[in-house]
Amino acid sequence: MTSLRRWQNRIPSIEWISLIALFLLAGSIGHDPWKLHEPYVFGIIYHFFTTHSWVIPVNAGVPFMEKPPLYHWTAALFCHLLGGILPLHDAARMASVFYTVLTALFMWKTSQVLFATRSECKSLGYISIALLLGQIGIANDIHLMRTDVSLLTGTTMTLYGMAMLGHMQENWGKAGIWMGLGFGVSFMSKGLFIPITLILGGIMLWHILPMLRTQNTRRALRIAFWVALPFVTLWPALVWLDSPALFIEWFWDNNVGRFLGFSVARLGSANDRHSLLFSLLKNSFPALPLVCQIIIVEKWRNRTMEYMLPLCIMTSGLLLLILSATGNGCYFLPLLPTFALLAAPVMLRLPEQFLIYWNFWIRILTSMTAAVIWLIWWNLRYPPEAKIFKLWMHYAGNWLPLDFAPPEQTFACLAALCAALFWLASFRLSPRSALNTAYIWLSSISLLWVTMALMFPWQNAKISYRSALMEMVGVVRQFPGEHNCVQAGNYDEIVSPMFYYIAEPLLPPRKNGEACPFLFLSSTGAIPKDVELHWHMIWTGARYNKEDEIRLYQINQPVL
Repeated sequence: MTSLRRWQNRIPSIEWISLIALFLLAGSIGHDPWKLHEPYVFGIIYHFFTTHSWVIPVNAGVPFMEKPPLYHWTAALFCHLLGGILPLHDAARMASVFYTVLTALFMWKTSQVLFATRSECKSLGYISIALLLGQIGIANDIHLMRTDVSLLTGTTMTLYGMAMLGHMQENWGKAGIWMGLGFGVSFMSKGLFIPITLILGGIMLWHILPMLRTQNTRRALRIAFWVALPFVTLWPALVWLDSPALFIEWFWDNNVGRFLGFSVARLGSANDRHSLLFSLLKNSFPALPLVCQIIIVEKWRNRTMEYMLPLCIMTSGLLLLILSATGNGCYFLPLLPTFALLAAPVMLRLPEQFLIYWNFWIRILTSMTAAVIWLIWWNLRYPPEAKIFKLWMHYAGNWLPLDFAPPEQTFACLAALCAALFWLASFRLSPRSALNTAYIWLSSISLLWVTMALMFPWQNAKISYRSALMEMVGVVRQFPGEHNCVQAGNYDEIVSPMFYYIAEPLLPPRKNGEACPFLFLSSTGAIPKDVELHWHMIWTGARYNKEDEIRLYQINQPVL
């Protein structure tokens, strides 16, 4: 403890905030929607933005009832606010930054309530945030358009309300409000999984901690119920009034069916528990080893709120994931705050010698990796024949297009230089302190992420659909005529929204009742059987990596 107290004031709050802000903003703009999740998420956002029809999520003209639309609504609002400054997809991605900032804020507030009786309360707050944002599985997800990001916010908000209920029962009104808001945000982000997790975890807490069995707790729960009620009833009711069939598809097939398994064969994403376990081990590092240590030591004997709250929520969530017929590595994302809250106190117990060795190797490995990334980026800017480090570039060519001509990267370079300065500044900190160790770890993750963001133009050129769709637009424009519109002949939840977003605005609009002379098809969607009878293929294209072929057909007869 002496070491912690000696060094805990060496890092100003503004430095923590600036590092977190840099980490969240870098890589959130400057690239198209990326497969697997971003294209269909943005497709729904684009529908809300262009049609102002706010009830039914629609992707490329087809109702998409997998998740409630809170994240999509928020992203559409950011499109209205920032669409004149940023490309629409980048403006929409600001919703992830917004929700992650809220998550970090409520993570801080939760830690300050849970650890209020500790002298290291403020340090534990910073450690908790560093352990949350520094977990391997979160860095990529919070920089993309994903409903899991707002789900993470809802979970953390509920944890804050529950922590207040355990430690500040005189504030039962505020506790109820935050629990209800968090529950509602979680429900409107992704459906029933996290709300049920929170209910089961709350029931476990009720039985384990007698301190919660009070009149104030009952009052707080009543307030939480009434606050959450509009979230869990209004949108489902509007969907039911609009289309009972779509309501059933959302509630029965995408929630109940995915859990029990009867809709998994049709909707996909079956639960491979071995893959799920691997995702847990990979994505929750470095918090998971610390969590395992405290569980082995404490088991269920430590009947304090600061231990039992994250443990009960984590246990109920993992249990539901094991039982569910549907599973995916991203499902762990809303549980990561519980890992961070459990792991933070453990860091204070780690021996100084361990922290010294840990920080020594982290500093070496991070510096070497960042240097390699900088050198690869530097080489990528040269034409193929002028590149140095030929062997390195040979391996880099397996996942990046070496012949891509990059745009100007002024802001990306400035961000990478700032990350390097934060990293160099962390060398002034003693490696003996748990707080400094948390900062060093977060600055290392930030350095690697922000430096890797320099590669995003090459990665975008490889996996974006823009180049293929723009080539298709160029083919259509070669044909004479003023009515060369293109109709989509099949539906693919990933390729089709990119067609409507990138290609369709550059083509003549389709008039009511007009038959378009060109037909767009995606090889990953269902190909109509009679296409060859009425159309002939005039062009094929694909992404740089030759995946997801798209085809352009022309009608066999002139369109009158």
